[in-house]
Amino acid sequence: MEKPTITHHPLASKAVLLPTSDISVLNVSSLIDEMDSYLVTMPRREVLETLIVKRKFYKSLEKTGIPYPTTLYPDIENIENINIKLQYPVFIKPSVSPIFAERFSGKKGFIANSERELRHYLSLVKKYQIDVMIQEIVQGPVESLFGISGYFNKDSKPIIIFAGHVLRAPSLFNNPSATESIPISEVSEIKDITVKYLTSINYCGIFNAAYKRDSRDKVFKFIEVNARSWWFNTFPSACGVNIILTAYLEAIGKEVESTEKYESGIYNIYLLRDLVTILSKDADLDQRFQFRKQLPSYMGRKHWSDYARDDPKPFLISLSNLLASI
Repeated sequence: MEKPTITHHPLASKAVLLPTSDISVLNVSSLIDEMDSYLVTMPRREVLETLIVKRKFYKSLEKTGIPYPTTLYPDIENIENINIKLQYPVFIKPSVSPIFAERFSGKKGFIANSERELRHYLSLVKKYQIDVMIQEIVQGPVESLFGISGYFNKDSKPIIIFAGHVLRAPSLFNNPSATESIPISEVSEIKDITVKYLTSINYCGIFNAAYKRDSRDKVFKFIEVNARSWWFNTFPSACGVNIILTAYLEAIGKEVESTEKYESGIYNIYLLRDLVTILSKDADLDQRFQFRKQLPSYMGRKHWSDYARDDPKPFLISLSNLLASI
């Protein structure tokens, strides 16, 4: 990747820079020594690449013995070996997600239901020179998805740890539309795995880690880590822990205190996405018709990730885009 350039603008004081995409994180990490006008809290580029480049990520998990979805690499394995080691359907997952999403209209990967489809998709990504992996689909519904978010300080010590449980999503490979905050004690296993792993690679900064509990063996499989702020980062704040503010305060040299205390049982709802999820003809029957499961998230205390009374414009734009796509 060609090293980006940076344009300097005079500022009255240094600004805190918080990248919000994988490519931005990698670009900023290459420019840290040149950014005299900015403050950042992130590790070395090689640490970031370990998390962002999924091929490197899964190989690092293999070295540490952390459970993750069985993953094969088409440049190493031939189709015959893949057929033996995995059962269809399989997920063709890009090594660098933003590059893949830009080429294929926001998709996170391809699902191949047969060898024929697998060969087709591999031929397609080869045409565009996109590095991919072939991965098993961890068994279980979207409710098997859990997240651990937080912040590691400059000494690679966890300052904030926050846990969420996915309630609904358009599919297993889409961002959730409804999530519930849960006590760390309910997922102490994946909290310990996350802390140990990120500490071992000397990570610092904001993170959001995703796991799925396999319905076959009940083992949590490590899916990925976002080494940056993510799209519903205001949810932890609504529960009592402000991850973004913590990153800002440490960047400007303020002392920050460790905490795992926050309110559980609060629902984060991406309203438009959730309504589409519930009403979609492609949604699971459990998501469409078991209203008794869905009502608590609308009746209880909640946080709207796409709507704010004092700033409704983003919601109205999203609504307009949704209606235009129907």
